[in-house]
Amino acid sequence: MPRTLLALLAVAPLAIAQTTTAVTVTNANMVYRQGPLPIATSNSFPFADLRNAGAASTDLLWSLWWYYRIAGDSMEFSLRNDSAPNAPTRTVSGSVITTTWPNVAGRGLFAATLVETLVSTGVDRGYVQAQLTLTNLTTSPLAIDVFSLSDLEAGGSSVGYATNVVYGGLRSQYAEQQGSSGPGIEYYCPAADAVQVSVYQPSTPGMVPYVLTNTTVDNLTGWNGSFGPGDHNGAFQWTRTIAPSGSESFTAYSAITTQRPSQTLYGTAGAGATGLPVIATNERAILDPTVVEPRSYDVSLGNALANSIALLASSTASANILLPELHAYVDPATVVTFAAIIDGTGAASWSIVLPPNPALVGVSLYHQCFALDAASPGGLVSWTVGLQQVIGSW
Repeated sequence: MPRTLLALLAVAPLAIAQTTTAVTVTNANMVYRQGPLPIATSNSFPFADLRNAGAASTDLLWSLWWYYRIAGDSMEFSLRNDSAPNAPTRTVSGSVITTTWPNVAGRGLFAATLVETLVSTGVDRGYVQAQLTLTNLTTSPLAIDVFSLSDLEAGGSSVGYATNVVYGGLRSQYAEQQGSSGPGIEYYCPAADAVQVSVYQPSTPGMVPYVLTNTTVDNLTGWNGSFGPGDHNGAFQWTRTIAPSGSESFTAYSAITTQRPSQTLYGTAGAGATGLPVIATNERAILDPTVVEPRSYDVSLGNALANSIALLASSTASANILLPELHAYVDPATVVTFAAIIDGTGAASWSIVLPPNPALVGVSLYHQCFALDAASPGGLVSWTVGLQQVIGSW
């Protein structure tokens, strides 16, 4: 037998065997472990661990995995340990885990490669990037829904999860331990189309992860942008069509945020015709060091005079200007304003884009909304309290 073939046969069993055992990678302070692939007949998901201060530090992650559904399928399917001749392989090189499915589930529809890369961004923080690339093996367009599932455990998976509070939306979903200065953990899936966050009840219909592990078709149903305190699961969904013989990539990040974002309301609102207007945002201001795309989030106005005009005033400095007809809580000398039409429900919103500039980490942003309203104290505008946001990072 040729020596090259002997060498390949010697390596292949080792690579395949790694799909049935947990694998661990490290990068400076960071440690990431991915569990064995689900068996070929299972629709479960493997466990995953993420630690920010070595192997003995607190584990902030319980799972991070992928599901899919081809158009016409009767349910969602986990990426799993398919049987030969379509068995996946897994290799570890430095801080990178690569898992390759040559023909997912032997269906002849698509191949998949999952590259999980662990990165340290400081002595007590970092992230794992999980990039799933699907390649259409057919000569027809492939309509597919892809799902990323996570279970975040800020504060630890044995005790701290009970005090987790989660904020987010389509762009990101992250948890931080309530009432603690300990690290939080973010789950970030750029360009996703849908999201769901729910209490961790794996056998309850409608809850994550049940919606992905059961035997019916499910789409993620969204959420109100906040959860907790309590134990939760989150998932994101992409709906795509992959061109014949083409490929498309999907990316999920699980990142430890010791530079924690925060936000605080301050001041006193001024009522209009509908009462006190409300300023809000579910997503916190957070930067990541990947520079994949500028991070953004929405600041919203609610309970304002319908079909009127609103202004968002934003600055890097606060103020406390108290006049009978107006209270201003952002610095007028440095303010930037944005106008919007208030809809029929009394709501308006603005998207705030954060440039990927590390110098912004720790900087405070201050926001306040005003609405034209003749029923206000001065007969001109009603106003919200101020909203202070401290920019965090991985």
